[in-house]
Amino acid sequence: MTSQRYLDNALRPVAIPYPQGLPNAIFQRDNARPHSARICQHALQGIQMLPWPPYSPDLSSIEHVWDVIGRRLQTLPLPRSEDELWKMVEREWRAIHQDTIRTLIDSMPRRVSSCILVRSGPTSF
Repeated sequence: MTSQRYLDNALRPVAIPYPQGLPNAIFQRDNARPHSARICQHALQGIQMLPWPPYSPDLSSIEHVWDVIGRRLQTLPLPRSEDELWKMVEREWRAIHQDTIRTLIDSMPRRVSSCILVRSGPTSF
């Protein structure tokens, strides 16, 4: 994904408008190149950001969600178009059970403790 595509498809339509209804919202992003590009940083000015250590996928619950979606997609027939792929991803996203999300949120203290224990090295997450 390019930084422009991230800006056009994720930040502008979803991430930037969303916190306006939540005055204490804090935006978290990883340090992937498209996410940290200057145009994306500029678009996020004025939005409170959670400082995020580089190379820290163990701390990112969303990485687990993407893994779940990716594994589910591998069991389905290949999409015939990019539009069909997006629809499949959206369908799988909506199919993730709330208990899975709660478990990921509840695992954050253990993830942080584990990262501290291994001094930012690899963890079991």
